[in-house]
Amino acid sequence: PPDTAITYRPRATTSSPNAYFGVVSNEGTAEIECSLDFQGFGSCAEGAVFEDLLPGEHVLHARAVDLAQNVDPTPAEFRWTIVRGPANTPVGNNIELSLPIDGGAGPAKLSFFEVSMAGATGLEQLNGGPPITLPGYGGGRFFDLHTTAEYGEPVTLCVPYNVADYAEGPARLLAYDGSEWTDITLRNDFLRGEVCAEPEDFGLFALAHGSEVAPLATI
Repeated sequence: PPDTAITYRPRATTSSPNAYFGVVSNEGTAEIECSLDFQGFGSCAEGAVFEDLLPGEHVLHARAVDLAQNVDPTPAEFRWTIVRGPANTPVGNNIELSLPIDGGAGPAKLSFFEVSMAGATGLEQLNGGPPITLPGYGGGRFFDLHTTAEYGEPVTLCVPYNVADYAEGPARLLAYDGSEWTDITLRNDFLRGEVCAEPEDFGLFALAHGSEVAPLATI
């Protein structure tokens, strides 16, 4: 029978109602099946996404089934807990938040043009994410940006970085739409170390370096 492994996952304790998983098998042709919270196994992609989960404890089991219908007898397992985040996003216009992140040069900044219903917003660094296959891009720190607030566009996200870590190429902010990464960078302050974008939606983001990308001018 095949073996199954979880390559990336949420934090063990998180305020995000969404969970992103990478699941692989040692047999490339095997099908991946997932079971969330002890429900029946069903087909799931290598990048499994579960959204709008309730606060509390959750568990994912993932198993591979090969072409001969051999089933992994020891499915990969991950348990995590969702807690309610602080209500840090009030109703109003031009709402600006400071979101701490791990190992960064400072907090990330998130700006809402308009918030019509208050909620909780957070940015959490993950242990990994979907492979970045864009030509000329490398590295990558992965983040889960989430909110329970209702808002109007545009939303501006600025993520700090250590300038010395991006000597191989300028910092770029990428967004993941469920199947591929897109460079959404609008500006990059490469002197202070901050890259900004206007994401169309919340979800998975990556801070990567691009060695063969169009340059950005900064005043």
